[in-house]
Amino acid sequence: MTENDKLYSFGRYGNKNWEKTLDVNTVEIDISQDGKYILTKPMKEDLMSSFKYKVYLIDDTGYIKWMKQMTHEVSVIGLSKDGKYVFIGEERNLRMYNIAGDELSSYYLDGQFGTKFISFDMTSDASKLAVGTTNSLLVFG
Repeated sequence: MTENDKLYSFGRYGNKNWEKTLDVNTVEIDISQDGKYILTKPMKEDLMSSFKYKVYLIDDTGYIKWMKQMTHEVSVIGLSKDGKYVFIGEERNLRMYNIAGDELSSYYLDGQFGTKFISFDMTSDASKLAVGTTNSLLVFG
């Protein structure tokens, strides 16, 4: 849960595990199936000229494993259920990272398939991806 640049983690019975102050508001998160990692998507804030699009990977203790500074609005995020891969869609670019934050691959969206990524899903081991764009559905794997 996020509020005023803070991300909160709650346990099974509603007890707060931790809170983390980030320098961006979070609009969406993805969590690995084992609960070890949380991936954040920043809220689009057009009215703030100094706003930076930052994606954070946070472990289950609230420690920031890494942060990626993006150039444009982040449209989709995904964390494989096995917690091994991270996907970040930024306008026409979709990038795949390992859990250490190393970029493994990328895909540039050709204009014939759309102008922006709008939805994303994958199998639990990330061997197959389904990506929705403004006018197409792309399947990888």
